[in-house]
Amino acid sequence: DKQIPNNGFEEWHTESFQFKVSLIGNRTRDWYLPWIDGGEDKVWAVNSKKTMLSECTNWNLDFKVFPTISWSSSNKSEKTKSAQISTVATGAWAVSSGGAVTPHAGELWLGTADDGGNHLSDGILFISRPSAISFWYQYSPVSSEKFYVKVELKAEDGTVIASNEITDGPQEDVGKVMPIPLVYDNYIKKASTIYIHFKSTSSSSPDYKTNVTMEIAGTNQTSHIGSVLRIDDVQLIYE
Repeated sequence: DKQIPNNGFEEWHTESFQFKVSLIGNRTRDWYLPWIDGGEDKVWAVNSKKTMLSECTNWNLDFKVFPTISWSSSNKSEKTKSAQISTVATGAWAVSSGGAVTPHAGELWLGTADDGGNHLSDGILFISRPSAISFWYQYSPVSSEKFYVKVELKAEDGTVIASNEITDGPQEDVGKVMPIPLVYDNYIKKASTIYIHFKSTSSSSPDYKTNVTMEIAGTNQTSHIGSVLRIDDVQLIYE
């Protein structure tokens, strides 16, 4: 049965983002993309550029340019990595105690992003008709937030033939598998694309905590972090 490439999030590509710092000059920060460098299966997009400013002051750089998406070693037992989707608050004048920051929910989706971290396209070519999806997850929310998942299967003309949307993903400390059945509205048209979209929170005004240290791509790093969703082993189910 057809599955999504890199659905276990084992493959990651690290890129360096260059930004300007007043009175200092150029600096770089690593950010992370769930694909193999040079590979063809670049199906997952991230919104990390939303929280990676091109210019900032020279105080507390850790709190000004920080990616929303990375990998984590917290995962399903037979895996070594999971995708880590975090709400991150950054700002050009941000300091470790808070400062003028703007929080953005982390987003990971099937499709492409533009250079600002916005959705450029939603969905990838896909002709199978799964009955459901499932994925392993952990979720550490702030302020009782819930995580978000959307799945859509579309025909070639853009008609949605099957979908489901979860806006109340619950807290989960240990890790468990969540199944999401696809609700079919059209059994005649053939599938052409599939879209899966994960967000660290359903809230339109995400909350965050200041000066949070956690694992980011294998090392402990500190920034203003809100709700954190880890996902692994995204499976398409055929029944």
